[in-house]
Amino acid sequence: GGGGHHPAVGRPSTKELAFEGNNTASAAATMGIVGDFIFDNSVGVDAKEAEATMRKESPHLLHDSETIELAFKDRGGKGRDEKHFTSHRLLIKNGKGVGNKRKNYTSIPYDSILAFSIQSAGALDDDSEVVVWTTGITKVEMDFSKSKVNIYEIYQFLNSKISWSKSKGIQDYVDPVPPNMDKRQTRIGSAIDWLGDNAHQVSAEEAEEKFKTEFPILLEDEKVELAFKSGRDTKIFSNRRILLVDVKGLRGKKIEFLTIPYSSIHGYYVQTAGPVMDRDTEMRLY
Repeated sequence: GGGGHHPAVGRPSTKELAFEGNNTASAAATMGIVGDFIFDNSVGVDAKEAEATMRKESPHLLHDSETIELAFKDRGGKGRDEKHFTSHRLLIKNGKGVGNKRKNYTSIPYDSILAFSIQSAGALDDDSEVVVWTTGITKVEMDFSKSKVNIYEIYQFLNSKISWSKSKGIQDYVDPVPPNMDKRQTRIGSAIDWLGDNAHQVSAEEAEEKFKTEFPILLEDEKVELAFKSGRDTKIFSNRRILLVDVKGLRGKKIEFLTIPYSSIHGYYVQTAGPVMDRDTEMRLY
């Protein structure tokens, strides 16, 4: 070409980069708000204000000594349905009909909860989940905003409220070293275990540390007595519960933590391994 002058292409200034970064963050926040509304995800609201409103609108719903400790509102805080974790129970309000005049209230006392779980959000999910199993309603599922709600806080709250077995822990000594640990595992045996998703025993101390720090699931004074791992999943027997950890998805971002208190177990069944290709023992809970 000719010798015409071409303007220099300058690098973006710090202010321009900051502006672009703010725009990206703002867009992500807006998408989160829209997603919470569309997918009916709950966000936290002020518990004292929620209690004051409830006592004013429905003065006989709460006990005199009952307080709302955690409160959430659906559709990113714009909906008419609410979830209240009170000092006595889980209280769920569902608005019905045009004008929100008709309301349903579901009351779940904490001592009726047989098991509970949380599931963290996956890479493409907008919500995290809480599920409780009870003696009367069977199963209750709740969705929460993944960006605005600390799902582990709800798990620890339920930890502090449900009825644990009075007889905690095992009385007899359990050898933490798995049987036949000194015997070398064959490649064929390892392959069969992997295909069968058979769990192997791991360090109880390391499991306890992991699920108190990296994943704040266990109580501060809780002790892990037995721990097992199969692939990415973990099974824990503590002095308070059985904890089943199920890692899902390719990236492992979505994780379910299921608590089964010993007080909810009415029976159990074990089966020893068979000969040759049957390398796994089995356990079922009732």
